[in-house]
Amino acid sequence: QLSSIASLVVVYLVVQGFLKSGSPALLFLFCGVLAWACTGVLAFYVGGHNANVTVSIHNMGAALAGGCHLAGVLLIGRRQRVMRSAGLVLPLALAGTLAAMVLIVLVSRVQVLPVFFVPNRGGTWARQVVLGAAVLMFAVAAAVLVFRRTLREASFDRWYGLALALVAVGLFGGIVQYNLGSVVSWLARSAQFLSGIYMVVAAITGLREANL
Repeated sequence: QLSSIASLVVVYLVVQGFLKSGSPALLFLFCGVLAWACTGVLAFYVGGHNANVTVSIHNMGAALAGGCHLAGVLLIGRRQRVMRSAGLVLPLALAGTLAAMVLIVLVSRVQVLPVFFVPNRGGTWARQVVLGAAVLMFAVAAAVLVFRRTLREASFDRWYGLALALVAVGLFGGIVQYNLGSVVSWLARSAQFLSGIYMVVAAITGLREANL
């Protein structure tokens, strides 16, 4: 769960930036990074031996994280209305994100949702739609971070953008896998593990750039 650990460091960086600037973009990024940090851990420890529950939690958590990342990245550099009560808004965003993750876990465990994954047959249409949306959102967010032009060259943006691109690659591998223990599955997990390394580098770079 390297990416989850690295995400917590990124959460710290984003929180520091949000408390100083009150930027809505950073608030969305905070929610996205927090959701992604929770997704892998919850899917692994809550899903247990039920592949469908594990996949449901992971895929919906990824979609939530991808949506928040995309919203935050698209807002960066644009004229934004500063949130003056950042110290009050942040706990609400934290509670809202965690509540959303808890809801995802609950609806996955009681299996009120369409089936996401059938062993030896692969993902269902529901999974392909949700995971496909997550892949698209992470990929677009990554592209914006890596290629956008800024007045100040930020190494954090490039490294974190590459990390998000690897997340998108890993999730795409999940779309085409038929078994959680297949070669494709392990390649997808390897891409997500590598994304954790890039997040660590991004976090270290961010700490240096912020002089924290």
